[in-house]
Amino acid sequence: MSKYISMGFLVGLTVVSILAGGCTTASMQVPSALQGVPVLAVTGRSAFRFNESFQFGPYAVTDVKRGWTSGSSWGLMGFRSTHKNQQYEFSLVAADAEWKAQCATRVSRKDLEQNLWGGELTAQLDLDSAFICTLHSESTGATWKMLMSRKTGQAVMDGTLSDGVSSITVSGTRSLKGSSIELSTATGYTFEINGSVVAAVQVINNGAIWLVPSIPRETQDLLAAAATALILYDDIGKN
Repeated sequence: MSKYISMGFLVGLTVVSILAGGCTTASMQVPSALQGVPVLAVTGRSAFRFNESFQFGPYAVTDVKRGWTSGSSWGLMGFRSTHKNQQYEFSLVAADAEWKAQCATRVSRKDLEQNLWGGELTAQLDLDSAFICTLHSESTGATWKMLMSRKTGQAVMDGTLSDGVSSITVSGTRSLKGSSIELSTATGYTFEINGSVVAAVQVINNGAIWLVPSIPRETQDLLAAAATALILYDDIGKN
């Protein structure tokens, strides 16, 4: 049995699309229900982990604290099993609202490793990723939990955002604007209430958020906090 603990560093990766003979920074395909909704672009985001604060629209993300990526690993006769964990927290502040968030990711992975013709072949047998965030409003006292998961064969996470009474569906997407090609990882997530898309977040490049203006301000603040959690999410199972 071997133990390890390592710091996850933010690696800036600009995804580009080849469009009409030129290159452009990629963005997620926004659902038709959000066409015309103003985009809240993320600004002030740094590539360095010691300062992950940023802004979008009327919101400021502050006090981002990220824990170490820790876990365990063991192997026997070509079989390897690994477990990884990471936690982080942040605050989301607007003129009349403040949300505190605590998030945790756990990944369990099993691989079969074989040497063939002088090379190594690794086959993924099982992958189970769980992501949970507790979102608490300092202004109203409301507490919501976002629970997301990704199983073997799934490319993106899906889940729900709930306060125990009401529930919002959260769905991952790999779609790119202006392209039929999908990324191997999530480009963003959508939020649905009673079957209607009311918000979306782009998690590639700097990030962006869309919030339907007609929904209550308290709901907009909640979705902004949930979107922030997904922007800050790291797929620690990739490595």
